Amino acid sequence: MSLSTLKTPKILNCDVYEKCTDSSDGDSGRPSSPLTFIHESKNRYSRKVFVGGLPFDITERDLQKTFGRFGILHIDWPRRQDVDKYAAIDPPTTSHTNRRQSSGYVFIIYRKESSVRKLLNECFIDNKRYFIELPTKTNKKSVQIRPWLESDCYYFWDKMDLRETYLNPRNAVFIGGVPRPTRAVDIVKAIESTYGTVVYASIDTDPELRYPKGAARVIFDKRADYEDAMTRRNVDLENGKRVEIKPYVIDDQPCDVCHGRNNANRPAPYFCGESTCLQYFCENCWDFSHDRKPMCAKLRNHTPYVRSGDSTRQLGTVPHRAGATTYGNGVQQDFDKISICSTIVNKQRRYF
Repeated sequence: MSLSTLKTPKILNCDVYEKCTDSSDGDSGRPSSPLTFIHESKNRYSRKVFVGGLPFDITERDLQKTFGRFGILHIDWPRRQDVDKYAAIDPPTTSHTNRRQSSGYVFIIYRKESSVRKLLNECFIDNKRYFIELPTKTNKKSVQIRPWLESDCYYFWDKMDLRETYLNPRNAVFIGGVPRPTRAVDIVKAIESTYGTVVYASIDTDPELRYPKGAARVIFDKRADYEDAMTRRNVDLENGKRVEIKPYVIDDQPCDVCHGRNNANRPAPYFCGESTCLQYFCENCWDFSHDRKPMCAKLRNHTPYVRSGDSTRQLGTVPHRAGATTYGNGVQQDFDKISICSTIVNKQRRYF
């Protein structure tokens, strides 16, 4: 089965899916194969660059003087609530060019990617990290420059043939709270050391700047490894930070219990991420599968996951239960033909 059969392009982030399956001509600027995309993005940097280790007395003018040599830029200052609070009471009298920061870092956003390359050429390397001398009014300090390679936002299993392999979206998980320097391959190493083989991973990036947003998606090779991850729900990264593993909710999935018979073939709105379920449900099937006595008493406290933009969100309550639940004619008859706790039985299914 070819990669183009995948129904959920948003799983393949960094526009990998769109680029892999796009068949437009060269004028679009898009490669027509995943191999072409990987080659072209391998040495391409995001225009957004992290600058860390800044002295407290640094000003925007100081930064412009040092980094403006490499091209037109915008300085993205970190927002600090304590600074903003006092600024509202006693607004600064100095211009923005003399503004000081107190977070120790800023983001430099260049207009052109070539400016990032010019910057890196002026840096010195210490322990595989980039540094540049930043002069201020009082002294000169080495500050860290942390560029982001676009190719670091994704990982493909080295045994996977991109032309033939089918990525099973039902084996995908969402990982939040990922530190921004973390590459896709770093997440894969942590996941595989705890669970099992990963066939694909991607870092969520800003669509314009291609810079990490702090989240990732991972697709497991085997269903059993996915279920293990969904049971244990966390993984320790190389830097020691523990991040949470959540289900990745896919758009336009049918109900796994009734297959659309009880909701007019509409997409299932809910996904149950508990290890005893891991299935999509329509409203009717959710109620019958989680509330019926005594068979499903242990499932009654489950709450659904839903899509929220590009991420996954767990709801505190079941939305359709706000009022009295009523069922249309024939629903009860259909449910009598379905195993109410089929979630437990279907959990044993393997996709590989």
